[in-house]
Amino acid sequence: MRESAWKMGGPLHPPRSAAWTWLKLLAVLLSLAMLFYRLANFELVSFILDEPFFLTAARGQVLTGHWVSASPIQGTQGTTYGPTVLWFYGVVHWLFGSAPQTSILAMCLLVTLAHLAVAVALTRSFREDAWFLAAMLAFIAASPYQFFWSRLAWDQMVNVCASLTVALLCLPGSLGWVRRVALGLVVGLALSSHLMVLPLVALTCLVLAFEQRWQPKGVLVTLGPVLACALLVNVPYLGFLREHPPQPPPVSGPFSWGVLGEHLLQPARVASTWEIGYFFDQAWPDFLQWVGNPGRWLLEHAQWSVTALMVLSGLGLLFTLGARQTEQRRVAWLAVLSWLGYAAFYTYRQLNREPHYQFPSWWLIAVGVAGALHVLRDRIPRWGAVATGAVLLVACGQFAMNVAWMRYIRERGGTQGIHYSVPLSAQQTVVHRLCEEAQGQVFLENRTALFPPSLGYVAQTTPACQNVRLGLCAGWDCPQGVPVRRLRYAGPVGGAVVLE
Repeated sequence: MRESAWKMGGPLHPPRSAAWTWLKLLAVLLSLAMLFYRLANFELVSFILDEPFFLTAARGQVLTGHWVSASPIQGTQGTTYGPTVLWFYGVVHWLFGSAPQTSILAMCLLVTLAHLAVAVALTRSFREDAWFLAAMLAFIAASPYQFFWSRLAWDQMVNVCASLTVALLCLPGSLGWVRRVALGLVVGLALSSHLMVLPLVALTCLVLAFEQRWQPKGVLVTLGPVLACALLVNVPYLGFLREHPPQPPPVSGPFSWGVLGEHLLQPARVASTWEIGYFFDQAWPDFLQWVGNPGRWLLEHAQWSVTALMVLSGLGLLFTLGARQTEQRRVAWLAVLSWLGYAAFYTYRQLNREPHYQFPSWWLIAVGVAGALHVLRDRIPRWGAVATGAVLLVACGQFAMNVAWMRYIRERGGTQGIHYSVPLSAQQTVVHRLCEEAQGQVFLENRTALFPPSLGYVAQTTPACQNVRLGLCAGWDCPQGVPVRRLRYAGPVGGAVVLE
């Protein structure tokens, strides 16, 4: 009976009342609302250092008609990043204008829809129901790291492309020509964004080749379209790299098993609240005091949630490696290999534990949790229902961190750090007032942690500044004989600023 239920497309569940159906629908809608909460409080979005470089280059494409083949930013490993994100922002600017909020909104929608695709694809892969979908949506929405990243005009294309790669690989059915071409385009765009995705692309090809290990011709038929499309997308970037060879990367030191262990924790870290104080800088103690108990206690002991995630996702992946469905085994093997491979790669290259280095691998914890829930729901339905409910409840509790974060930013006017800093809308208000009150030329003495490039891009896209020669200085280098206004913090805590 169980086998026939699987053939019909889903596990066998007893009939439920209409009220139960409405409850499932409500759970899915609640989880979707959590995911799309990223679009709320948009006047509080951050705008810091790298974003103006990306948006300036994208704006230049529209103004000059020349579409670039590389990023203006060079990575720490000596290689200039690719042009994918600049193409994306260029299209956004061409269609909707160059206001920074427009680009942030476009990227937020793209990242969020890619994460939605992962949750839907996992639900279909495991032939699960609406409760499972709600749990996966809530789990992904609850990450404060993903919440922060989704609300930036940054280069999140590896995050997006990794998500879409997993979604394409774990959908039920054979990997037909359409999906192979789509997969090739996705991994090609990822490679043309940031080479940190190389291990994921290599492991994806390895897993697909392993599936066809008894049919050598099948390896060519499967990987041929993928690699051809990926190569086609990268023609402009490869041309740039040929003319501008990468600099030699830093010399790697001895391999450290302790550092390897730290890197193994990172995918679970970005699914939890552990070390989220990274984005608060020196404001973290103030936030902990502001949030009060029990939130403070939970944030200070978030390492235990990482331990639980490691155990749960590890067991889920272990069981899924032996699943009957090919797509489930495929994505489980990719997750295990990516978990180990990225930790070893980052350790070998002696890279710091920067949270965004998990863009190519964040999804593997979600796959592990999905596998664990599915095993319990399939083998011990009662405990599976309990586990699904627990994931939903814990995710809702962790999601409260995102809501509290926005309330704190609103009350404090931002932070005096470099990661969240003063919200974009406040920067625009200051620059607009400065330009309206200026008489032809003015310098702004910046006594805050705001980056000059962010203020500069805001000025470029503020209509009131079009006929004003606005310069930025730090106090010691402010010129004599021209009007100088001063920007400082309103108080010792918080990012509220005063224009003097």
